[in-house]
Amino acid sequence: MYQLIDKNGSVSEPMDADALQRLLQSGNVDPEQMVKDTVYDRILTISEAMNGLAIVNSRQPAPNAPPQPVPIVNVTSTLQPDPSILGHRIGAYLIDVLCIIPFMLLASIPFVGLVMAPLSVVYWISRDSFFGNQSLGKKALGLKVVCEDGSAFSWGKSVVRNIIFFGLLAQMIPFIGLLLVLPVMGALNLAELISVLATQKRIGDHLGKTFVVKA
Repeated sequence: MYQLIDKNGSVSEPMDADALQRLLQSGNVDPEQMVKDTVYDRILTISEAMNGLAIVNSRQPAPNAPPQPVPIVNVTSTLQPDPSILGHRIGAYLIDVLCIIPFMLLASIPFVGLVMAPLSVVYWISRDSFFGNQSLGKKALGLKVVCEDGSAFSWGKSVVRNIIFFGLLAQMIPFIGLLLVLPVMGALNLAELISVLATQKRIGDHLGKTFVVKA
């Protein structure tokens, strides 16, 4: 089964090889458009999908012969970050910040921060996996995180792309924790904003090999 992928990273309903081939023959799709092979979880062009299918069909075993494994070709996705969604990304981030403010206020209380600071870190590093590959802010504004290679987004990827927020653990230090967190996190967020403006990707995206697209 195959799913067409548009330039924004959105995918179509699954279709079988015959339906995909009819679309190609009708001229309604570009042979170089990307599709996702849902059986082998890989990204490739329509022409590559059709050529691979022809090769597999030509190698069908005799009726009594044991089944042969189908080779899987690793193809890198050509999906790219979308610079037009910068405003939505900033809005989604602000929504996520609003969600964490109660944790940070409680974490600023001496010794209460020993519990609330780790909870705030758990929230931040896990936020992009709450709805599969969307934080609360991204869910509200119709965004999602995808992997550069077309693989499935995971909690581990969320941790990597949000690794800077481990700095919130400094709130565990009684009385001065918040004073330490604010300038450090402010500087890190400024660096992240500069990275997004320059490359459409956060520092965390570069580390996790991810980027944000419209859902």
